[in-house]
Amino acid sequence: MRLGYKIGLGILTVIIVTMGLIWISPIGQFIRSADLEEDKREFDKNLWTINWEKGRNDENDRHFMLIDLTENHLKIGMDSVEIKKLLGEPERDFGFSYNLGLYRSGFDPTFLILEFDEKGKLKEIKIETI
Repeated sequence: MRLGYKIGLGILTVIIVTMGLIWISPIGQFIRSADLEEDKREFDKNLWTINWEKGRNDENDRHFMLIDLTENHLKIGMDSVEIKKLLGEPERDFGFSYNLGLYRSGFDPTFLILEFDEKGKLKEIKIETI
């Protein structure tokens, strides 16, 4: 084989492997999910809690309801009793948290983590991939 062909093949391989790694990373997850209106769903309490088992890490409907949940249902200042009525008992993997499972064939589970102030009122809503 000619040297130029080997170099070209090596460069092509590096590009393909790099693109694959980016695609499965959190950056790729963001790119794949950006502005996909069909993935956005209204929050549905029954769908949020149905068939959800602690430790489950597959793709699920919770991800698709997150925008509506955080924009229209979870409000800073809510107390934990109100939140439990809305979302059910937290799975508590990370404090007061709900497992969102994997999204779009990602490798790491994502969690909705809620933080409260000293009076027990919601002060922060975080979405974290662990």
